[in-house]
Amino acid sequence: MINRLRQLLKRLRTGEQADTPTIDAIGHFVLQRWRNSELRAENIKAIRSLCRAVYLGNSTACCRVLGRFPMFVDTDDIHLGVRLQMDGFWEAPITEWVSRAARPGKTMLDVGANYGYFTLLMAHLVGPDGKVWAFEPNPRIMDLLRESIHHSGYASRIKTKCVALDAKRGQLPFRQHSTSPMNAHLLSADELEQEHILVKTRTLDEIIPEGTQIDFIKVDIEGAERNFWIGAQRVIADNPAIEILMEVNYRRYDQPEIFFTEIIENGFVLREITAPSGQLQKVTPQQLLDPAKKGHRMLLLRRDATQQLSP
Repeated sequence: MINRLRQLLKRLRTGEQADTPTIDAIGHFVLQRWRNSELRAENIKAIRSLCRAVYLGNSTACCRVLGRFPMFVDTDDIHLGVRLQMDGFWEAPITEWVSRAARPGKTMLDVGANYGYFTLLMAHLVGPDGKVWAFEPNPRIMDLLRESIHHSGYASRIKTKCVALDAKRGQLPFRQHSTSPMNAHLLSADELEQEHILVKTRTLDEIIPEGTQIDFIKVDIEGAERNFWIGAQRVIADNPAIEILMEVNYRRYDQPEIFFTEIIENGFVLREITAPSGQLQKVTPQQLLDPAKKGHRMLLLRRDATQQLSP
């Protein structure tokens, strides 16, 4: 009885019922279903059944992702590109959290947008009164992203910027990583012998006009999170109810303990999205520095007074 009551309360919070239709009247997957993690297995099965891919030449394919969107990907990409062509989805727990945050009329930022998987998900769920900003410094990937936006019909809801968000305006060396664009990153001084291009850098504070309400930011920029944070202080301060979904890896920061402490000093509570369940777990800076925890960790940051904003 207690478990059934908990399930009912969870559905009431997310607004999604177990009997929510899987496919709409014209054969597209109903994206609101992602807000309910209990439907994950059914959602994955449905999206895989709708997945299609066609090769267009010039190392480019178009595939159907999330059972709905045409997405253009680089066929030299043996990681994310292959997964999108084969399965039609990526990182189910993160997809669920982004879906819960994306509500009609909201303004959301996708920092490190890559092909635009989360960009298009956000744009659909915020509706015609919402707005999405997509930031991606890789010129080749940005071209593909813009093509996907055009063919999905969401150009009026999405602004794109082919820049790297940093602590200051300028230019920095950037490794494109052709076989795994999701791992492309800005290079440090001791990595300059690697093949690279120069990309524009801007701060979020100089791009987002003062007074703009920002509800949610997804940040996945392969080690540049600290500099992004420094360049986004006004936006973060001006939006007390903002939620930030950010991938972190302490090995990529010069002073990771200072970075994590800065986040807390900005009023945020550190919570990690645990895999594979997707549940939130409160963590400390010391736990984020644990060498036994290898790889990337996804944090969902909210200020204390806004813990009730999303389930």
